[in-house]
Amino acid sequence: MKLKNIVAALLLPLNVLLLFFLIVFNSLAIPAWLQVFGRMHPLVLHFPIVLILAYAFLLLVMPASLKKQEGYIVALDALLLAAAFSAALTALMGILLAREPGYDSDAIALHKYSGAATSFALFGLYTYNKKLQQHFNLSKVFVGCITALLLWAGHLGGNITHGNNFVLAPITPDNKKRSCRL
Repeated sequence: MKLKNIVAALLLPLNVLLLFFLIVFNSLAIPAWLQVFGRMHPLVLHFPIVLILAYAFLLLVMPASLKKQEGYIVALDALLLAAAFSAALTALMGILLAREPGYDSDAIALHKYSGAATSFALFGLYTYNKKLQQHFNLSKVFVGCITALLLWAGHLGGNITHGNNFVLAPITPDNKKRSCRL
């Protein structure tokens, strides 16, 4: 069996496990050995982000003449599969991490559900990609929505990790006095 088929076959059970973890989240007890995987969430989350953004770029921006070439279609399919698989793993790791104490439950909830929704949407996109490609504009809209959802989930995760307004803090009026000096 090809690696692609194995990874594709794992998408459904991973997303079902993710849904199950979301349903039983408040009573979920994570053993210490699984907490290690949860703590890898900040490390692995960059893979689906890059893969989804690359997929969106290739689908939405590349010229139409390139989109008809066989190599492009195969590469795009592999990229989508890798994005869906890594998003499911990342969301599962995030659930494991979210059960640890010390996080704001409201911030975690928004991030948790938007990350899970990203995984579910990518699973749906991969599963129905051939049908969506027949309606190219619908495919573009769906990929645009997934990208927006990804950016929202990433923003919420960044707020959890670094605090609100981390990126723009150096240039906001209240924080200009505290900026770094070289």
